[in-house]
Amino acid sequence: MKKIILVNASPRKKGNCARALSIIAETVKDAEVEIFDLNQKTVKPCLACGACKKKDTPFCIQKDDMADLLPRLDTCDALVVASPIYFGMVNGPAKTFLDRIYPFFNPAHPNMTSATKFGKKAAVILTAGSSPVDAIENHGAAYACFDVAGFTDKKILGFNSAQSGMDQNIFSIDEDADKIKALADWLCQ
Repeated sequence: MKKIILVNASPRKKGNCARALSIIAETVKDAEVEIFDLNQKTVKPCLACGACKKKDTPFCIQKDDMADLLPRLDTCDALVVASPIYFGMVNGPAKTFLDRIYPFFNPAHPNMTSATKFGKKAAVILTAGSSPVDAIENHGAAYACFDVAGFTDKKILGFNSAQSGMDQNIFSIDEDADKIKALADWLCQ
């Protein structure tokens, strides 16, 4: 059975990021799904202390929910991070989460990583109020760190609420909901 971790970086409990992840959770078949809501977890910023470089597996000395998640990130089959776009970037909680993938980066190891599993899938879902979708989807910095954690098959999907009305359910539009369902199918392949 595949293991999929869904990360919600949005502060809105019923916002578009949560809706997208709910569609994925409902659509995937024969998979164990974990939802990691950054607004209900404690994820401290990276200390850049280097303690993670002294271990052979992903490890962090911080005592928070992200340190507990690292082993599951290492063994999962797929990861999806959903974030709203704030001023052209992922929001603060998403950036902090991505920074905390740093324990996987280890220049002393083959391929510069301490990941134990490779070929995993990663996706980023970005939602915005009115940015053009192609500008959102070209936000490569949102997942530049995934290779080092063994996530080598990646997708990025952008959505805006201009069509559905600001602060409305983007995924009430069938075309957008279908893109999320197709992503869920891809995660399980």
